[in-house]
Amino acid sequence: MPMAPVPTTRARAVAWASVAAWTALVLTLSTDSFSAGQTSRIVGPLLDLFFPGLDPATKAFVHAAVRKLAHFVEYAVLGVLAWRALALAPGRGARRAGVLALVLAGAVAC
Repeated sequence: MPMAPVPTTRARAVAWASVAAWTALVLTLSTDSFSAGQTSRIVGPLLDLFFPGLDPATKAFVHAAVRKLAHFVEYAVLGVLAWRALALAPGRGARRAGVLALVLAGAVAC
């Protein structure tokens, strides 16, 4: 049975750089510049364009749902990137990825 190729140092560096870049994006999107009040100026007109006549309560609900979905996707991508980077690490990468996921989930929940 052939052995899997050993990841290069460059591949591991690129994987961790991806984690760092995505983390920076998540932190940027967590600022007041991307608060509900700010994003409503983008989501609101889009809802009006595609769904004219929505009542304000429905529009607020959809806006909140879009924001929650975006938040979930941000962290899902971060988790996948971290999993990939840890899987390239020598040793028990999957176990380390699981521990890191739990730590990040706990940090976000606080």
